[in-house]
Amino acid sequence: MSGFLTVLALTGLLRYLPLSVAYPLTMGLGILGVQVLSAHFLFHEALGLNKWLGTLFILAGLFLIYRS
Repeated sequence: MSGFLTVLALTGLLRYLPLSVAYPLTMGLGILGVQVLSAHFLFHEALGLNKWLGTLFILAGLFLIYRS
């Protein structure tokens, strides 16, 4: 399911962004989706400070890619 959503997101982003920006954005968002949503809602895991810091760093990297 996650792969299918990633393909849909990539296809939609390619209309507006070049591949060099759209691909890293979809991969990063896919990682965040699996990490945060699956861990919390599917497996009922507690998301500690380390996981939230990792999520923040991924988001920061995505923001830097988008701005370049």
